[in-house]
Amino acid sequence: MKRIYTVAVFSFLCRVIFATSCPPQPDEHYDFIALVTICNIEKGPKSYSDHITIYKSDFEIIELYKGPELSHVLYSDFYSEVPGAYEKIQLHQNTEWLIFAKYSPSNNNFMSGYCSGNFLYRSFKGMRNWVNHNPNHRIDKYRKKYLNFVPQPFIGDTLIERYSNGNIEYIESYKAKKLHGTAKRFYPSGKIHKIENHRNGELDGIQKRFTKKGNLVSSKTYKNGRLNGLSARYFKDGTVSKKKIYHHDKIESEERYYSKSKQLSRLINYDFATCTETTKKWTKKGIIKDQSISYHNGNREDFTYNHKGKLISKRSFNSITKKNSYEKF
Repeated sequence: MKRIYTVAVFSFLCRVIFATSCPPQPDEHYDFIALVTICNIEKGPKSYSDHITIYKSDFEIIELYKGPELSHVLYSDFYSEVPGAYEKIQLHQNTEWLIFAKYSPSNNNFMSGYCSGNFLYRSFKGMRNWVNHNPNHRIDKYRKKYLNFVPQPFIGDTLIERYSNGNIEYIESYKAKKLHGTAKRFYPSGKIHKIENHRNGELDGIQKRFTKKGNLVSSKTYKNGRLNGLSARYFKDGTVSKKKIYHHDKIESEERYYSKSKQLSRLINYDFATCTETTKKWTKKGIIKDQSISYHNGNREDFTYNHKGKLISKRSFNSITKKNSYEKF
């Protein structure tokens, strides 16, 4: 079963203006090794100095190879005023990482950093990191070492990976060493997690994600690796909670948000010709309650309505000049 945890991950500056090597420590050095999915990232409550910003990272453990079940995790972006001397751990949302961490009594956290050898296993588009090394070999190493598990090899052009309990983790089809065709990912229980299609290594078609109970969470439409078409999220009962239309990775015109009663609750409209963004919100009864219009020159207008949908106030202000006005009706 996957579990949501957080990990304290610190990115230290290891290569500045000098050619400094930074080989990772052996596995025995670390107290925690796991394959995780990054779920959310937000700025932490404090920073250790002007050079270190602390972030809180929520993640879902896919497989735990070594260490305890952590309850919270932090990581930091570390930078230097020396030009070009900058390192950053790109723990983006919906990416999968092989993370190494060591417990620090002084910080009461499990720490990891640039020299720890953290490895991006899968990008946010579901593509595995083939740049430097075969990612499957890295994961298989820890499955064999800590879980006593021998992975399933390629069967023709189809790759089948399994969890340590023997259930299938994912099935992928390849053509000329590129993802091509339908790919499926499963939860350790055996239930479907994600299903998507690829063409010559790029996402192409509808991608669907499901909860552990089998409920549809989201669906996205891709064309040649870009969002192109309907993108939607769903409530547990299968009704739409949010939907957008994309064209070449950009929202085409509007975003729609719905309540559980299928009532439109918020509408965001983008007029790219005039660079204007309009947002409207409604009550559960379908009565408009507020509206805002943002213009390209920094001007914004906010309108407020009473419970009957009658306009009662208007506020205008400019984010550049800081000038504002207020009218009551």
